[in-house]
Amino acid sequence: DFDNAIVAISSQTEASIFATMALKRLGVRHVIAKAGSQLHGEILGRIGADRVVLPERETGERLAHTFSVPNVIDYLDIGPHFGIEKIRPPKSFIDRTLGELDLKNRHGLTPIALRRGNSVLINPARDEKVREGDELILIGKDDGLQRLRG
Repeated sequence: DFDNAIVAISSQTEASIFATMALKRLGVRHVIAKAGSQLHGEILGRIGADRVVLPERETGERLAHTFSVPNVIDYLDIGPHFGIEKIRPPKSFIDRTLGELDLKNRHGLTPIALRRGNSVLINPARDEKVREGDELILIGKDDGLQRLRG
């Protein structure tokens, strides 16, 4: 009588495949399954898993986007060559408005939020000044994010 299930067995490929198949045959509508490898994930998808997660791979990709780049706090892949990145604004951004920075035209990036202390400004206005200690959340193509990093 469950609509949702999670299969979190990735170290035993056969067990996770059987568990996923059994849940789908029992009528569970939405099954999320954890995979230990790309091939394991493809098999889970083919047998009916509605969503397959590869946590080690996903974490590795997120870490790679932030590795050796001091201003990047976090990265979320949202499509091929497209992501959301949370950054500590570089010194050149401080005391300038988002309009002055013109990130959309210069880098193809859209500021979607600005975190200042415990408050978050969603869709910050162009006249919003970036302050020391702010965190800026940007969405755009990876190449634009890369150009911003310098």
